[in-house]
Amino acid sequence: MNNQLKIKYLSTNLVARCLAFLLLFALSTTSVHANVRLVKGYIISERDDTVNTTLAVHVDAWGRLNEAKLNHTVELPDSSGNYLNLTPDDIKGFGFSFKEKQYTYVSKPIDQEGHLMFVQPLVTGPNTTLFCYTQLYHQMSEEHFTFEKQDGSYICISSFSPPEQIQHELKSFFREDEQALSVISTCFQKRSSLQKDIDRVVREVNHDQQAVATRK
Repeated sequence: MNNQLKIKYLSTNLVARCLAFLLLFALSTTSVHANVRLVKGYIISERDDTVNTTLAVHVDAWGRLNEAKLNHTVELPDSSGNYLNLTPDDIKGFGFSFKEKQYTYVSKPIDQEGHLMFVQPLVTGPNTTLFCYTQLYHQMSEEHFTFEKQDGSYICISSFSPPEQIQHELKSFFREDEQALSVISTCFQKRSSLQKDIDRVVREVNHDQQAVATRK
């Protein structure tokens, strides 16, 4: 192959690759926007002001809500088609309705270092409120629970922690509640009953009927 034919071949090949790249970029951009749904909702500012607004939420190919993304950021669309990303450091919470279900997220610490994420309240009570978010891995999920007392003190536990460690930490956190300590001593014997045990402890601390489940 002479030099002119080589140059022509390389040029044609380069153009083809550029066109293929542009096509893939266009398809990916279209796919991203196609997986966004605009919903009516609200945000709670740092000053505790509730502002009704439109939120952008992401869904998968089957139309299921991407809840994991909402633990980190919530998007507000503007008239230009751009999105303002708000993090747990920017606002105190937000909520919206999607497919006839109400979603509520609040900014809360998820570890003892005070790192914030948007979490969902599971049980709201006069003494302790329970928050949760789920972290997804390849073939498993880790649940993070935050117990918060009315005075603002909190403790965070992970579903990956050994049951005996969870029991010890909750006993220390609720050490002034004798009835709660008695219940905790009978719980967390095995990992498979973690959610049931946590619900039992929260209801005991809140004197059962006074606790309100906010997510099922």
